[in-house]
Amino acid sequence: MRHGETDANASGIFQGQADIPLNDTGRAQAQAAAQRLATFSPDRIVASDLSRARGDDGAHHRGRLGRAGVH
Repeated sequence: MRHGETDANASGIFQGQADIPLNDTGRAQAQAAAQRLATFSPDRIVASDLSRARGDDGAHHRGRLGRAGVH
């Protein structure tokens, strides 16, 4: 799964390893993805350490994903 939208990728700018946060659209996408992933009851989710891949700070995903958490 790819991270949600950032202002950089919405503008067609390659961001590589730069830690560019999600924009409002990306945060909504991350929330929707967390809700969908939760239906699979995962034991673990492994994500990049970049904030955009962890859904901003990952805190709201941990709550939605129950015991899985984000690693």
